[in-house]
Amino acid sequence: CLGYLPKNEKIVMPERHLGLVTADEMPISRDTLTTLVTMVDDHIDMDRLMAALPEADPIGDNDWDSTVETEVELESSAAAPAARIAVARDKAFCFYYPDNIEILEASGAEVVFFSPLADESLPEDIDGIYFGGGYPELNAGRLSAKTGLLEEIRAAAASGMPIYGECGGFMYLCRHLTDADGTATHGMCGIFDFAITMAKRLRSLGYREITLKTDTLIGKKGDVIRGHEFHYSSITDTGQHRPEPDDVYDVASRVGQDIDLKGYQQGMTLGSYLHVHFGSNPAAAGNLVDCCATYRRTRPKGGAGN
Repeated sequence: CLGYLPKNEKIVMPERHLGLVTADEMPISRDTLTTLVTMVDDHIDMDRLMAALPEADPIGDNDWDSTVETEVELESSAAAPAARIAVARDKAFCFYYPDNIEILEASGAEVVFFSPLADESLPEDIDGIYFGGGYPELNAGRLSAKTGLLEEIRAAAASGMPIYGECGGFMYLCRHLTDADGTATHGMCGIFDFAITMAKRLRSLGYREITLKTDTLIGKKGDVIRGHEFHYSSITDTGQHRPEPDDVYDVASRVGQDIDLKGYQQGMTLGSYLHVHFGSNPAAAGNLVDCCATYRRTRPKGGAGN
């Protein structure tokens, strides 16, 4: 045994609903780095550790790409991007599989990030929007206050722009979001006429496999895609003034497991509590890019995204 790292409350990663506080909200401070270095110095015999390692050439910054073999080779086309997709990325929308972004780009998309918390409008010249998971419930007041941006997103949906939202992104696309105490309700995009309410206990958790019941933004009828579900909120009101959107997911479950997961498609907007992994079926990302490329060719001049 060459050493160990003892428990130290100074480097505990704080928890909350849905797990650990994310790196976006808690960058490692200089004091924390100093504490970690001191712990290694005090409790690990680095001289013996280094002596026990096999000989290896050091890896420099310029050598990294040439020395590391990726598990999956993604070859992006040298041609101009087929579509420009806006991806929400900030403290409210911070959960994305990095693979998903890479596969979108390899499928012909130009990805442009924006912040629903900070930006007043959508990026220019876009052909689709991807809202990932995150913590809209912790930022609901700020999101709701961006009335101009919310109106732009509604107009984009009405124009037929492909919009895909999963978990936190799906919540953002709904009508209202209410906190777990029921004391505050915030208006969201309103594309889906659903009211979402936070709970104090976990509502659903687990890996999922879906088969598409019909053609969707992320695949054709019969396509199988995998992902995971993890959330504390639920739909508490499906509205009364608009028909409920089609449920387009057929969800596989273990024997005896009751899963109420659905995928809602309304026009060219698709939303669900499911976080899909495009690596389980790379054609899903390609289908989303194709839908955005079709919109690019037909979108109205001067409309949303122009």
